[in-house]
Amino acid sequence: MVGVKGQVQRRGVERRKAIVEAALELFAAKGARGTSIADVADKVGITPPAVLHHFGTKDDLLLAVIAERDRRAEGAFLDLLAEGGLAAIRNLAKVAEANQHERQLVACYVVLEAENLHDDDVAHCYFLTRSRNMRKAIGAALEAGQKRGEIRPDVDCAAKADEILAFMSGAAVQWSLDPSLSLTGLYGSYLDELVADLAADGRGASGSSGAADAAGAAGSPGAPHAAGTAGSPGAPHAAGAAGSPEASGGVGSAAPSPATSARR
Repeated sequence: MVGVKGQVQRRGVERRKAIVEAALELFAAKGARGTSIADVADKVGITPPAVLHHFGTKDDLLLAVIAERDRRAEGAFLDLLAEGGLAAIRNLAKVAEANQHERQLVACYVVLEAENLHDDDVAHCYFLTRSRNMRKAIGAALEAGQKRGEIRPDVDCAAKADEILAFMSGAAVQWSLDPSLSLTGLYGSYLDELVADLAADGRGASGSSGAADAAGAAGSPGAPHAAGTAGSPGAPHAAGAAGSPEASGGVGSAAPSPATSARR
């Protein structure tokens, strides 16, 4: 009897995983609003009631997809910033390296964030809180560098954190739109110039991430500066889509619980 119960539970876990994977793929292609429960069910090969048996509502499925993205990110964003200072900024190149292999996940996150811009959207509070947490973490890393004398004392750390997060978001959007772009190239060019500009001794570039050279994308469209500016396409509203070790930026402890945030 125990063995049968275990098999049933295992099948339930596998079915939930298959539903989330299908929803993730569909959300990336059509957005959550353009995807019905029937669409998800059809992709998995089950009935719509079977999907609702596992998730209750479409909103619950949306939150499960966000949680899956956060699970894959494993809080690596905060780990990248833990050292603080210029080293932390250089470490952000690893976000692009990880995301280069997760295009669908990045695209899904970009789409979902854009669909949750308004106060009454189901995951608005989650994305807003996550974005604020990420800016705070980046700002703290910059302040640590100032205290150690690595970063120029005249740098406005809060404003620079806004710029960095806007770049990450904009890079995620542009890479999702145009697969010919190199995400590592975008990050490498931007971060190398950023570190050189921030360095108190003017020699920050000596420890550059090297991502631009490695990707061979130093000439990628928009790579040198434009992606990090306030006018970057997608940057204002998608702040945080790069977070995580994905272009979307930090998750893990930097991100609120999707279920908790959505119900605030």
